[in-house]
Amino acid sequence: MIKKIILNLHIVIISFMISLFVAEFLLKKMDESKNSTNDLGIILNDYSELIRSKKEKGAVSSVPGTIYLERDDLSVLPLSGIANKETIFGNENNYLVTYKSDRFGFRNFDEIWLENNLNTIIIGDSYAHGAQVLDHDTISGILNKKGKTTLNLGYGGTGPLSQYAIIKEYIKEVKTKNILWIYYEGNDIHDLYFELKNKILKNYLNNKNFIQNLKNRQVEIDNIHLESLSNLEKKSKKNLKNRITNFFSFPLLKNFLFISYSSIKPIPNEFEKIVSLMHKLSAENNAELYFVYLPEYFRFSGYKNYFKYKRDYKIILSLISKYNIPIIDFVDLIEKKIDSPLELYPFQRFGHFNPSGYKFIAEQIEKKIK
Repeated sequence: MIKKIILNLHIVIISFMISLFVAEFLLKKMDESKNSTNDLGIILNDYSELIRSKKEKGAVSSVPGTIYLERDDLSVLPLSGIANKETIFGNENNYLVTYKSDRFGFRNFDEIWLENNLNTIIIGDSYAHGAQVLDHDTISGILNKKGKTTLNLGYGGTGPLSQYAIIKEYIKEVKTKNILWIYYEGNDIHDLYFELKNKILKNYLNNKNFIQNLKNRQVEIDNIHLESLSNLEKKSKKNLKNRITNFFSFPLLKNFLFISYSSIKPIPNEFEKIVSLMHKLSAENNAELYFVYLPEYFRFSGYKNYFKYKRDYKIILSLISKYNIPIIDFVDLIEKKIDSPLELYPFQRFGHFNPSGYKFIAEQIEKKIK
């Protein structure tokens, strides 16, 4: 009897694993059917040796502060990276992206903090941060080239509450005409759910006078990041366990389930409160707030008809309009002005924008802001 139970259990486990591999294979084929460039056999270059060499010379990896959201042992919650360091960002366009961080760990030339009057401040997640392109191809880089002096406070992995916290912490350091709040429909609401569980971030939401005084705590922030990077380096060393883990990672299936799960969750009420707070903060600092709505890649490929895009898209833009905040809607702009939207992405694959994509975004923004 026991042997039969064990045998049946093994059969169930094996059947389940086979199902996972089949699902991963089918999702891959679905993606390839939407994307002819996958047939070209494009393989990104391996920059592991270059990365290792850079790290030996003091370079560090980009670390989003939001990896600390579940930790309750921190006296300060980092919302930026390590200051004044060559920062390794990634490779989606077949070249390694690095940048020199500024005094507060953001992606800027440090001298910009000495500017008396900025034209624009950008806040947002990895798209605002500039993943995965070189400095001159980011939204802030392009706006700066066009003469609109722009401070980039975007940081990968952040959601709406972290972004409000960032602008609240650093806006007193500068004066600006405009604030660009770059919203990404792919995961910003999902990220907000996690942010609302963090006691430090909730203080920004519930106490109008709360700040962590991050501008004077960069040494603490750097030390927290360096300790985390050291721990990650130890865990990521290639060994049999990691190879087995990678083999069973099912990236496409995980992405599909993530988006499926995100698609059924409603927009939390706190999002409107953040919009209200962001609007008030901008007005108090004599800056015009613009809401920049960026679409998810899957609007144009893959599972286009699967998601709740139309519902949330309309709800969010209606909510923003309620506060008379100017909207720059890239769902509309891309659909009207770009014949083949996938050309805005690296090799037409899932990822952040390529240089052409960022150029289109920045040029459209430049036309609409003061």
